[in-house]
Amino acid sequence: MRINIRGVIVDSSYDVDYMLSYIQRGVITPESYFRKQLEIAAKSNETADVLISSYGGNVIAGNDMIVAFKEFSGTKSVTVGAFAASMAANFVL
Repeated sequence: MRINIRGVIVDSSYDVDYMLSYIQRGVITPESYFRKQLEIAAKSNETADVLISSYGGNVIAGNDMIVAFKEFSGTKSVTVGAFAASMAANFVL
């Protein structure tokens, strides 16, 4: 399952219905949205294939995403698209 981290990494307060168009267009990636995608991958027993094209963003949200990814027990991979800056670069490392 492809999970995109695009745009600015933000906290979970941005993961509401009216922000979905921004998430889908790659403007922001809320930490809670990322966790939900990991849960879907885990339930369907799919590989979590994370694609990062992000400027970085909120450090606390980014760290929460890193912890969630480390705790994901399935097969996982990370690919850097156009760029991984700031907090997104920490995710790759």
